[in-house]
Amino acid sequence: MLICVGSHICRGDIADTAIVETVSAETADTDVPEVSDAVSTEDAEIPSEDDVPDEDMLTDEAEYNAADRFEMNGNTLILKGQLPDMEYAFLGHLGQGGLSYYTNIDPDKIKRIVIRDGAKAGKTVYFMFSYLQNLTEISGFEHLDMSGMFAGNENLSVRDVAGIDTGNVEDMSGMFNYLPALTSLDVKSFDTSKVKDMSDMFAYCEKRTELDVTGFVTADVRDMAGMFAGCAALKSLSLQSFDKSQVISMFAMFSDCPVLETIDMSGCDTSRTMHMQYVFAECPALKTITVSDKWTTAAAEAAMLSTETDMFRGCTSLKGGAGTVYDSAHTGLDYARIDGGTSAPGHLTAAKVPVTSVTLNKTTASLKVGGTVTLKATVKPDNATDKTVTWPSDKPAVATVENGVVKAVAIGTAKITASTSNGKSAVCTVTVTAAPPAKPTVIIKTAFGGRTVQLNCDDKDAEIYYQFGSSNIT
Repeated sequence: MLICVGSHICRGDIADTAIVETVSAETADTDVPEVSDAVSTEDAEIPSEDDVPDEDMLTDEAEYNAADRFEMNGNTLILKGQLPDMEYAFLGHLGQGGLSYYTNIDPDKIKRIVIRDGAKAGKTVYFMFSYLQNLTEISGFEHLDMSGMFAGNENLSVRDVAGIDTGNVEDMSGMFNYLPALTSLDVKSFDTSKVKDMSDMFAYCEKRTELDVTGFVTADVRDMAGMFAGCAALKSLSLQSFDKSQVISMFAMFSDCPVLETIDMSGCDTSRTMHMQYVFAECPALKTITVSDKWTTAAAEAAMLSTETDMFRGCTSLKGGAGTVYDSAHTGLDYARIDGGTSAPGHLTAAKVPVTSVTLNKTTASLKVGGTVTLKATVKPDNATDKTVTWPSDKPAVATVENGVVKAVAIGTAKITASTSNGKSAVCTVTVTAAPPAKPTVIIKTAFGGRTVQLNCDDKDAEIYYQFGSSNIT
C-alpha cells in the first residue's frame, strides 16, 4: 500500500485506504501546507510518463548551453557554471525529455556526478538527481536547493553532504526519499533555519541505522509528514531539540519503522498540528514515546479532519510512562496523551524535567572549631523531576557536611558543594579558625555541708543561697 504525502513518493503498507484532507483557509488562520489525497496502490513504482511533466523540464536556454554546463567523462557526469532549471532533469530514460533531450548523455550510464566549484542551480532542482538507477556517488555540492534532490537513487550507498551550503534552502521535502541502499548520511552540519517543508525527507532510507538530526532548526517548518516513514533499520530517534510550533502535518511521520524502539519528542510543541493520522502506525518494536507538557492534540481534535483512530496502530510493544500497555481498541487521540495510570491511561511517557540550576543560601561561612552552620539549596525549576542534592566536602578533615549541616573539625578552609544528579552545582567556602580558650572557673566550698559552687570568670555577680542564709560574692 502506498501513501503519498503532498507530492512526494512514499512506499509502505500502512493502511488499505488513507486520505489526507486539504486544510482550507477557513479551517486555519495562517498558511497551511496543502496535502493531496493519498494514493492507494499495491506496488509503488518510480514516476511513469503520465506522472512526470512533459513540458519545459529544462529551460529553453538549456538547448543552447547544455554542452557548456554538462560534461560526460566515461561514467562521470560533470556539472559546471550556471545550470538551468533542473526539475526532473535526468528522467530521459522514461521518455520524458529532460537532459537527454538536449544532450547525448544517457542517464542510465551515469554512475558518478561531480559538481564543479562555482556551479549554481537554477530556480528549481526538484527531483534533480532522482531515479538515476546506476548512480553510486555525488560530490562537490555548492549553492544547490534540495527538494527531492536525491530521491529514488536505489544504488546510492554513501552520501557525503557535510559540505553543502543549505542556509537559503526553504524546501527539503523528499530530499533523501527512497534511497534503499543508503548506509551513511551525515546531516549534522545542515543549516535548516529557513526550511518550511521537511515532508518525506528521509522516507524509506531502509539501511540507515542511525540519524542525527539534533542540530536541526525547525522553527519555520510547516510540514513533517512522512519525514522518517519506512526507515526500516532505525532503532531510536531524538527530536528533543525540534521546535514544532508551526508544524501543521505529522501525517505518517514515523510510520512503518519495524525496529524503531524509542522516540524522544520532548522538545516538540504540537499546538498547531492538525494532521496526526498514522503518525506512529506499524512500529511493532516501539516501546517508548517521550513528550513534554508542550504535547497536545487540541488542534487535531478541533479540526475534526478525521477520527485519527490509527495513530498507534500496530505499536504492540508500546507502554506508557505509568505502565499502560498497548490497547488495540485505543489507537487514536483518546490515548494520545501522557500516561496517567488507570484514571487517565495513555500511550505516551512524560519527559524528565532536568535541573537547570542550584543555588545556596550562603557562598561563604566562617566557623570556629566545633561550630556548625546549615546550608540550604534551592533547585530550579520547581518541577524538576529529580531535585536530589548531594553534599560532598573537598576536605572532610577540616569540615564535614551531612544533609546541608556543616560542622567545623579543624583549622583550615574547605569547599562544601551542593550537586544535582545532572551535574549542576553550587559551592560554599567554609573557613575554620581556632576555638576560644576555655574560660577559667572559681570553685568555692561552703562551710555548710561541704557544698561546692562553680563560677565562670565572666560571671560578674553570683548569689549563693544557703540553708541558713545567703551571701553575695562578687
